[in-house]
Amino acid sequence: MAAFEHVGTTQSHVWSVLKAIETGDLRGVTSEITLAELLLKLIVDGETELISLYKHLFSDHNVFDAVPTGLEILSEAARIRAGRMSIKLPDAIHLATAQHAGCFAILTNDRRLATPGGIPLVTIDPTSLDLLRSLNP
Repeated sequence: MAAFEHVGTTQSHVWSVLKAIETGDLRGVTSEITLAELLLKLIVDGETELISLYKHLFSDHNVFDAVPTGLEILSEAARIRAGRMSIKLPDAIHLATAQHAGCFAILTNDRRLATPGGIPLVTIDPTSLDLLRSLNP
């Protein structure tokens, strides 16, 4: 979202990460639920161009691997929430998806998110790309 909807320094940091994903330097993984989260406000606001762009990003595996939210991920999300009831279900699904996909880090601006299983949280800033590269096994 920050890459396409927000102008400024955060946008340039996200673009550098997206370029690294597109070139195969990094792997981008997200839950299919992300699409619903992104589209909600765009549908309300009638942002048809951004809606098409996001749908393309999720259908084109050159950018993100959109992991289906199946029974295994939903069960793990429930376990995550049972351990920390303050985590909302969509966030628990994202965390379970990261575990399931074997992610080495989670890129987010949500500093409140507690990651399971020792997966490092990387916030979007000037060092994001270098930090992700250093964590990449």
